[in-house]
Amino acid sequence: MQANAAIAARMIYKQGRMGLLQDTAINLCAKVPTPIWMKQNYRMHGAKPVRDITCTPIGRSSLIWGAGNNPPYSAGGNSSDNFLWMIFRKRACCAV
Repeated sequence: MQANAAIAARMIYKQGRMGLLQDTAINLCAKVPTPIWMKQNYRMHGAKPVRDITCTPIGRSSLIWGAGNNPPYSAGGNSSDNFLWMIFRKRACCAV
């Protein structure tokens, strides 16, 4: 589980290095191209194979959040080695 979360984090890093990442938490009401990503602006939420109940920051050890999230069996057609992550990005906006 932790290795797969690291793969998802590396993909965010790679998008930043390729110039595809624009951060909305740095400047109010504008996106800023960020070649160096800021980890504190992102959180991950596990959706498969077992739905997680909390968002975890990138880099947190799976000893805290990973227990029981990777079952050794196939749950209803879902293979236990297929993971799905929802990634949330911090946003600062001037419009309230």
